[in-house]
Amino acid sequence: MAIGLHPECTKRLLEKMPQYLANVRVDKDVLLNYKSTISLLLLDTILPKSGEVREKINQYIGEGVPLFSFILEALHRDFIENGTYNAQHNGASLNTFNNYADLGEVAKRIIQDFETLPWTYMVSYELPLKVGSKIREAATQHELSPKVKIVSPDEGFDTAYPLQSGIKQRDEHLWGSGILSFIGAERKWNQSTAYLQIEAEGFIGQFWETTPLIKVISILKAFVGLSLALRLFKVGEDPRALTSGMPIKSYWTVHRKVAEKFVIWDTPELPLDLSDTLGKLDLDNLDGRLDTREKMQDWMRRGMTDISLALRTSKAERILSAAEWFLDSYVGKNELLSFVQAMVVVEILLGDKAVSDLIGLQELLANRCAYLIARSHSKRVAVLEDFRKIYKVRSKIVHRGKSRLTLDERELLSRLQWICRRVIREELNLLAKDKEDIQ
Repeated sequence: MAIGLHPECTKRLLEKMPQYLANVRVDKDVLLNYKSTISLLLLDTILPKSGEVREKINQYIGEGVPLFSFILEALHRDFIENGTYNAQHNGASLNTFNNYADLGEVAKRIIQDFETLPWTYMVSYELPLKVGSKIREAATQHELSPKVKIVSPDEGFDTAYPLQSGIKQRDEHLWGSGILSFIGAERKWNQSTAYLQIEAEGFIGQFWETTPLIKVISILKAFVGLSLALRLFKVGEDPRALTSGMPIKSYWTVHRKVAEKFVIWDTPELPLDLSDTLGKLDLDNLDGRLDTREKMQDWMRRGMTDISLALRTSKAERILSAAEWFLDSYVGKNELLSFVQAMVVVEILLGDKAVSDLIGLQELLANRCAYLIARSHSKRVAVLEDFRKIYKVRSKIVHRGKSRLTLDERELLSRLQWICRRVIREELNLLAKDKEDIQ
């Protein structure tokens, strides 16, 4: 649904924007002088602070300086893609360029584009080969929800989601001007693995992490966290990282829908610590029990069905949030933070403030864990004992501050992550049972 600015708001924007655009300078005929754009920040003070329109703006872009972000993206992209680099020119006024001579018309054009939000994007993430190749073998496509799917590219995929725009400057910006560009080779999707594809609506820019991209990252993290909990994946070692000693970078591939076709738009980088962990993903063969291709494929399909249920069901919001925190407990090298993040998983799924105020959070979580995941009295007692030890470590970290985990506490972290997996899996089972009861 379009933003729908009030006519008076639009009028004020069109009055002020040309004045602020007049301050903008361009270096080398292609590079915005960002200090000269500061006055454009004042335009965001004209936008409504609350109400339906503000909710749309927050949903499509974000709470910070959404209009400023949108304007900078429009100017930056136009000059980078259509300008000609000139090393001798610095500080040229915006209105000295052909398309910007009439700043009133420029303002009108930008506001009109702003009003056409939300825009539709398809964001793709290439799954690591160790897991992506096996997912691809299990099925060419898994539709996890109406807006989330796992796809296995073929030749038709290169046509539907081309990796080149035909705009020389954009393609060089996205992919560089290496040997493939030199020999005129066309970029193609990797047909050896699978991709997680997420449809997003709003605005994805290059200067701020806007709301749609934040949501996309959450979906990716929930997908991987659920896959870890269901033992589809495990976090292993990436041989590339061992060879180079450097963390592995990975990127989204963002296509924007323009005139009913998807065009390559951007290739933003994932957060480095998250990217490094994703690069280490490997298949979990259940300690050797998935010893045939058929068993592995069947296990993969069953897991994807469970993940699909979580992504399609509004009741699964807590499960998805917990899955994100579960993945976070594997990201980075701070064991103290990992311990707290894993504990948050249990608190999200089993916490209850009203009850914990009566019996204490430790006893509430310990008992709910034990009764949810243990299948015998002796196992229930073991879970209770372990969880009380785990909670003591959590309290030391949060309330006293610890510098590191001892060897025994590291073992408790592994035990806590095991508990998290079991709790998430049992919550998914309950979700499936709710669906069966409804049917």
